[in-house]
Amino acid sequence: MMHRLLLNGLPHDVWLRRKDGDYVLLHDREESLLRPVPRAVVAADGDVVHIHLDGTAYTVHFQDPLDRFAEEACGDRGSIARAPMPGSVIDVFVQPGEAVRIGTPLLVIESMKLQTTIKATHEGTIRQVHFKTGQSFGRDATLVTLAHPES
Repeated sequence: MMHRLLLNGLPHDVWLRRKDGDYVLLHDREESLLRPVPRAVVAADGDVVHIHLDGTAYTVHFQDPLDRFAEEACGDRGSIARAPMPGSVIDVFVQPGEAVRIGTPLLVIESMKLQTTIKATHEGTIRQVHFKTGQSFGRDATLVTLAHPES
């Protein structure tokens, strides 16, 4: 079964299957990417999973299949910047109609006194900024919608 996980805001399609009595995680159906790894420590909090593996910590977000299918059906795959946690908007750097490149800062959010800059994950044009400075939002809220350059 295919699952979509978001790592650093970027989608990764993974498959979990049984092989020789164990579970094997495949990325893009490529088993060749697998290698033996030391023991991993995993802590799940709803659809957020924290993994400590081989000396590095990762946080991945499970993307609900209904959200994924809706984005793909609308042709907006990867064009929505979502809130990784509830919080409020501290600063907005872009306006609708503005062209952005990968890595362009879109806005700064704050959650529990931690400020995070949300950046563009692909080139495009700002379609809509959904929150203004000072407004609050929930986890996974759509913060900014981008149109792909060809849209």
